[in-house]
Amino acid sequence: RSCGVELVASSLAQWQSAGHLGDLLKAMRRTFAEARKKAPCVLFLDEFDSVGDRRTVRGENALYVVEKINGLLECLDGVEDREGIVVVAACNHPEFIDPAFLRPDRLEQTIWIPLPDRPAREQILRWHLKGALEGEDLAVIADRLEGHSGADIEKLVRDARRVARKEKRRLQLGDLVSGLPKRIAFSEEDLRRIAVHEAGHAI
Repeated sequence: RSCGVELVASSLAQWQSAGHLGDLLKAMRRTFAEARKKAPCVLFLDEFDSVGDRRTVRGENALYVVEKINGLLECLDGVEDREGIVVVAACNHPEFIDPAFLRPDRLEQTIWIPLPDRPAREQILRWHLKGALEGEDLAVIADRLEGHSGADIEKLVRDARRVARKEKRRLQLGDLVSGLPKRIAFSEEDLRRIAVHEAGHAI
């Protein structure tokens, strides 16, 4: 939206659903053909690590995976023009991607997106609340969500809305709080052990 261009989104799973290898390759080429028609555009390929890596594939499926990867490489920089198409791929395991995809003029730039920090978690909460709980302090809830992803936060809000809807009332801050991970009460002895352990790391 900020680029002012269209988005074309697809994934290996969508291509695979078309049928056998020949159908998959046709679906793949159709996606790139659609992107060419809509250029300038962004072509987004989700769960890209499922495409595979020719270095690790073995057994009966090896040829299938190689042909699938070669087909996508051809789409990325083959004879057909890709002018005006910015290809963006997303995945959770970049180490499973065939290095050929990461060469210049293909998917040459890697951007690591870490789990959201506290301010980002609060912004994600506000986004999914869509104006509900305006004026409420969400900092404590954002603090308690350390280590959680945007999807986790979305689920927290969705579950809280479900509780409020079931009770036929508006969403309350307590609905979010009740869905947070439970706190563990440490004894004084536990706290001492943890402190000694962490002091050992510091030393």
